[in-house]
Amino acid sequence: MHNKNIGILASGRGTNAQAIFDAVNEGLIKANISIVISDNPVATVLARAETAGIESCYVEPSKFE
Repeated sequence: MHNKNIGILASGRGTNAQAIFDAVNEGLIKANISIVISDNPVATVLARAETAGIESCYVEPSKFE
């Protein structure tokens, strides 16, 4: 079975995202984290993703209806 690609949506410290990063690294979750997306430009989760080598981006909510 192939690993699935997943994305994580987060807006804060990223402790839940970190738990997912760790579970993937330990093989507990059979997936690849493809991206972390945040609606907060200063969310710690973006730094956590960078440290983990996971692509991340900020999406400004006011740009969308």
